Amino acid sequence: MKLDLPFLPRDYQYEAVVKGIQRRRTILLSPTGSGKSLIIYMLMKWFLQEDSKSVLIVVPTTSLVEQMYSDFKDYGMNVADEVHRIYSGKDKVTKKRIIVSTWQSIYKFPKAWFAKFGMVVGDECHGFKSKSLSSIMNKCENAEYRYGTTGTLD
Repeated sequence: MKLDLPFLPRDYQYEAVVKGIQRRRTILLSPTGSGKSLIIYMLMKWFLQEDSKSVLIVVPTTSLVEQMYSDFKDYGMNVADEVHRIYSGKDKVTKKRIIVSTWQSIYKFPKAWFAKFGMVVGDECHGFKSKSLSSIMNKCENAEYRYGTTGTLD
């Protein structure tokens, strides 16, 4: 997998990516500040090289949408061309393969909208108990790769 990162990932980040790819469905528990967004980025880049489907990253707040977008830019991605952000006031339609959205902005979307995703990531997944968040995950029927990331589990 070619990443062209401006730095080398730490061993535990690389191991998380390998296990994520092998397991296809997993919760990645890692403390705040440990680089969960880099793990998501590496998993996503691998997936996009291997599959023609899209990636959905679901976060709880607009500030986390912007943080993920900024982190991906810091990792060397041309985010303006590759990443679409969805939250209040943003366009809901795109042809880009990477979508970062708040759950509140998409949970009422029809099941057909979610068909294009082969990978879904729930960031801060410890909050994924609500009916709305479960609905999103259930609508992503074609998502063979499903990941949750968190620094805190109940």
